[in-house]
Amino acid sequence: MDYQSENDANAIPYMRNDVHGLYHAVRAADKMSRELFGIALAGKRPDIITAGALAKRVLLEHVYGLGDPSKNVTAYQREHRTDLPEIDAWWRKRSLYRGGMTLLNAAYGGRLHRLPLYKYDVNSMYPFQISIMPDLVGLPRRLTWDEYTTLSNSRRSRVVAIYEIYAAYGHVKDTAIPTWYDPITRGYVANVDFSYTEHDGLPYLMFGDEFEELRNWYDFDEHMTEIRSVIVYDRVTNPKYKEWADQYYKLKADAKRAENKVMETLVKLVLNSSYGKIAENPIREDTHREINPETSAVVLISDGEHLTRSLLSVVQGALISSMARCQLMRTIRRACRDNPRKYFVYADTDSIACLLPYDDTDAYTLGALKDETGDTPINFWKYLAPKTYMIAHVDGDNVLDLEVHTKGVPTKVVLGDLKNTDGTWKTPREISRRFAVGQRFQALSGMNIVGGKALIPLYKELVNASTAFKYNDGDVVEILEDEIEKR
Repeated sequence: MDYQSENDANAIPYMRNDVHGLYHAVRAADKMSRELFGIALAGKRPDIITAGALAKRVLLEHVYGLGDPSKNVTAYQREHRTDLPEIDAWWRKRSLYRGGMTLLNAAYGGRLHRLPLYKYDVNSMYPFQISIMPDLVGLPRRLTWDEYTTLSNSRRSRVVAIYEIYAAYGHVKDTAIPTWYDPITRGYVANVDFSYTEHDGLPYLMFGDEFEELRNWYDFDEHMTEIRSVIVYDRVTNPKYKEWADQYYKLKADAKRAENKVMETLVKLVLNSSYGKIAENPIREDTHREINPETSAVVLISDGEHLTRSLLSVVQGALISSMARCQLMRTIRRACRDNPRKYFVYADTDSIACLLPYDDTDAYTLGALKDETGDTPINFWKYLAPKTYMIAHVDGDNVLDLEVHTKGVPTKVVLGDLKNTDGTWKTPREISRRFAVGQRFQALSGMNIVGGKALIPLYKELVNASTAFKYNDGDVVEILEDEIEKR
């Protein structure tokens, strides 16, 4: 329902109906949460009000089982020695913690392609990493690089290593694409040119397994690359994490088969939100709202920051995300026959799109690769930037189905603009021209005002033309098109 339509007598009844629907959805979720977890989501005094808080409470109760959220947090902090925010800040300043990996092969970016495209997803990537992760308990110790490299293979396999990189130089291999994240430019670079002197005088911390995986993508200058020391934790396994992941992953699958949407959604929130709570930043911003007397707008005012003592472990969270990135890179190499530059198109956190079919898939096992392609490969696609792309199946001038992802622009607005007034899709040619760098779409932006919220129309660009990535129009695509024709 378009609530902004003027003089629409149905607007108020529709809004009232939506509010009623939301009320009953919350009540259903509350009932299910009480049954599954013993946690209230509604009522006069809800136990929690965010998905992250629900996930954190359920995970820690499963691992420690003390029946009290604060006691579970304290037990975690004592075991992992992470009760000081200053320690958390030390790791973050050295760029150990990063999120998921989003990659776009420059050879295919920025223009329309009609090559067959295949999509794959890892089943519950982050819950899977939690289920197999080493538990970083206790305090680490520091070894010199020489001390670490002289350890036997057996001894090395019993520790989790974090490299302290003071300098790194290298170049992406001819068959690869950039996967080295530069902590200074905050992007993936083809030429590795890192010096700690440009990183606030601090080394770049990276888990050893991830650095070794990057050797499959880069030729490093071994004489110029300097890893002075290695921080190591003993590799400890806590079976409670695997129990938690297996239990709730099965519960989600059972709920899906039973078409129990409330249970499926709640369990999915618990699974997918846990990783973020483990690595949550303990710094909280204090704010309040004031009314601007001239515009009647409600303005958010910052009152500074405070530290929360309920933090868990940024190192553990960093390990989970590093393990996920390593699995993604290994999956790309396997699916693209060790030639990502030629066959890889796009990846985002737990999914990849490439130009080759891949048979080693499993739609049900936790951590396995699921084929999301469908009955036929995608044959009409355009990737403009990370998190901004369209994929479709077309038959001649007929668009059979279309999916868009548009960072910063509501997908509903973009999809509506790609359709005719009768609801049918526009022609592939028209769609490609509209879904392009610099194209603007009218969206609504909310502003808090006295008495409610105002929705203000404004124009947003899919990708700004002045800052758009300059994609490579080299010979890779031509080679592939010739190869497709030969098939």
